[in-house]
Amino acid sequence: MESNRLVAVDWLRGLAMLFMIQAHVVFFMAPWYPTLRLGELSTQSLIYRWVDLDTYAAPAFVFLVGFSLYLWSQKNKSLNPAVQQFKVFKRGALIFLLGFFMSWMMRGHFMLNDILNVIGFSLILCALIWRLSPIWFLLMGVIILMVSPFGQAWSGYLLLDHYNLVWPGVDDGVWSFGEILTNYVLRGHQALLPWVSFTLFGWCTAYVWSRSPWGLAFLALVFYGLYYTIETFMIGGPYVSIFAYYPATTVFMFKSLSLILGLLLIFNVVASRWLDKVSVLNRFLTLYSRFSLTVYVVHLFIFLGLLRLIGLLFVGDDEAFTENLITIEQALVLSWVFMILVGFVLHFWDRYNNGKYSLKWCLAFLTR
Repeated sequence: MESNRLVAVDWLRGLAMLFMIQAHVVFFMAPWYPTLRLGELSTQSLIYRWVDLDTYAAPAFVFLVGFSLYLWSQKNKSLNPAVQQFKVFKRGALIFLLGFFMSWMMRGHFMLNDILNVIGFSLILCALIWRLSPIWFLLMGVIILMVSPFGQAWSGYLLLDHYNLVWPGVDDGVWSFGEILTNYVLRGHQALLPWVSFTLFGWCTAYVWSRSPWGLAFLALVFYGLYYTIETFMIGGPYVSIFAYYPATTVFMFKSLSLILGLLLIFNVVASRWLDKVSVLNRFLTLYSRFSLTVYVVHLFIFLGLLRLIGLLFVGDDEAFTENLITIEQALVLSWVFMILVGFVLHFWDRYNNGKYSLKWCLAFLTR
């Protein structure tokens, strides 16, 4: 049963990585946001709904940080808790710094935090509260979830023009420490609050999972019920508005958690009954899961970093080849071709080198 559980986690992480690649290729190379601003792309269209599934990819990643971390802590019970904490803290610090660097290198500034910042901060937080029982992780996640909307309202997050990406401190040239801290904690694309609560809920969910995977069904129903109730009656007004930018709203948090838990259950059932019949799919998703950190950094470098560099060198504008290079349909096909090619590369890398020198391997080496 343990192997099946790990398969389900790998499938979810691998699938999230695939959808993230797809969305980033579309966002970086095709006129996604301009067509939305002009109303040329219907939010009811099949293309929009398909690409918008990426909305749940990042929450799945952050959730699985806590989920996998709990499983790792149980697997390594023989290690001194202080040793476990220090290893996790070091890994979190390195990933946070990597996210800081990626944001600066790929986007030209460090005002908008990267998902790696959230993952790194989540690991650091988990290391600090490592010895507490899962109920404290749950309570902390609930408190963060309840407080964050008010913090976002205070920071002006819900009033920002997210389609045009008008961010104080970026567009007006103000780079005060207060603005940077506010954006990272409350107002960025992946603000630390409430995103870190995904990791805390992931830790608690793994605790339930280790005792009975079907306990996730109950949790999924609870989260979906909360999502449906809040969205239907709009409890709390603008603080939980479904129209606020992804995914800092309370309704989106609950919706994401219910979907993540549901997929984990489905994948666990499929893996336990028909794993031999989906061996190719299993291999493909497992590779993307194991190499997710490397693939994330590489695909950003290719589809954002190189495009910005080419535009800067040959046109004088580092955004000349973003959002308008190809059509949305062409970007979708390109992302699928890229996924397949990378899958082959990962297969041979894993087969002949066992993943050596990947970012995951480097982190393990640096935090041993």
